[in-house]
Amino acid sequence: MDEHEFLVNFILGPVYLCITSPRPDGRDDMTLWRFVGSRSRSDVVGETCLTTLNNGLKIVSQSSQREDARVALVIQCGTMYEGKEKFGATELVKRMAFYSTYKRSSGQIELDLEKIGGCKSCSTSRDHMIYTIKGRKFDLPLMVDLLVDNVRNPVFFELEVQQKIQGMAEASCEPRYLLLDALHAAGYIGALANPVIAPKSTLDRLNATTALQFVTGNFTASRMVLAASGVDHKELVKYVEPLVIDMPSVLLPKEAPSVYVGGQRHISADSELTYIALAFELPGGWQQLKHAITLMVLQILLGGFQSGGGVDGRGKGLHSWPYVRVLNKYPAVESYTTFSSIYSDTGLFGIIVSTESKSIPQAVDVAVKELICVTKPSGIVRKELKDAKLATKGEIMKNLESGVVELESMAKQVLMYGERIPLDQILETIDKISREDVAYVAQKLISSPLAMASLGEDFHVPAYESLSRLFHVK
Repeated sequence: MDEHEFLVNFILGPVYLCITSPRPDGRDDMTLWRFVGSRSRSDVVGETCLTTLNNGLKIVSQSSQREDARVALVIQCGTMYEGKEKFGATELVKRMAFYSTYKRSSGQIELDLEKIGGCKSCSTSRDHMIYTIKGRKFDLPLMVDLLVDNVRNPVFFELEVQQKIQGMAEASCEPRYLLLDALHAAGYIGALANPVIAPKSTLDRLNATTALQFVTGNFTASRMVLAASGVDHKELVKYVEPLVIDMPSVLLPKEAPSVYVGGQRHISADSELTYIALAFELPGGWQQLKHAITLMVLQILLGGFQSGGGVDGRGKGLHSWPYVRVLNKYPAVESYTTFSSIYSDTGLFGIIVSTESKSIPQAVDVAVKELICVTKPSGIVRKELKDAKLATKGEIMKNLESGVVELESMAKQVLMYGERIPLDQILETIDKISREDVAYVAQKLISSPLAMASLGEDFHVPAYESLSRLFHVK
């Protein structure tokens, strides 16, 4: 995952955590707000065209003023679709992306990328995999052929696969990602409880056959969207269709839906700090679009900070919500981070705090108070909400400048709704969000069972039952 991730995952691309590092471009929020007002929406989002092939694969494109072109294949699969015997298959297939195919060696793939002056990437999540290629517009035929070849025809050589598995075993992981896995395992029964970070104890089950079975079982036409920007749509369809029309159209397997139940997990770790995460379910997920967009505003309203690293969310100012209400009053809290993970019919939202073990009760008390505060309209200052809405729109407009995010946005919306949501509709929804709307969503969140995860020393971590009762006091 990138070092700086944003909240707007379904509308703009992947979002797992609103992390607390300074913005890479150095803009403050007022710059973002002026940016929103100074650009025409049609300048940012061009005309979108959509074609559905006979086998169910969808092709979506958007016109662009950029000099380059980007093409991506987004597949509705990920760790949710791994069985217990295949934990880690998604990560393994990602690490083997753009290696070798039946048509091209790894060296030939690199040569073809050089020909188009391009670059490639592959990313994964619980519910999607995304293969992306960027190159020159006039090299579109080779870009499409290279992309489809790597998705449809991968070759998994056992020696290369074992090297990647070894790399997975040796990889370290930041506490927040471990906590997110623990929260999903605690909160859900079903596929959403599957880990993104495969336990080392399961890696010896992985091999080349596992990777191939995962690809053949999940990479089917009806679960794919090919998205492109900066290209002519008719030309795109002409190049894509012959390469994919013979792909099988297999619907998603009919599995029992993930059920949110809440619960607790602890991760023992040798850490100077203790981390604790409190989360609740957003019922309906992206199917309840207004609630999901309201949650975006709520996340930016609550913001986050890291001691010595600035304040995130609505800015780094001394008068922002997290600085005034948290950092200024509770200096023992090292970091305070809001996060969200939203899926088609459910989602998680909560707060992660970290501090020295002895200060954990105080840090947890901060998180509880902040979550309860926003469940009543009177706890939300009008100006704070106005600023959060402006910043949310600023994030959306700024992220639309990213070609990769733009493609993921188009493809995920087409997979979910069968069409792309107009940008105007999203921005108008944000404009209309009231204090009552935010409080309603917040109340809906904490009315669900608490999901709780901790990492580090657990001696001072409050009992799950006592914390849960705090959110359900009549």
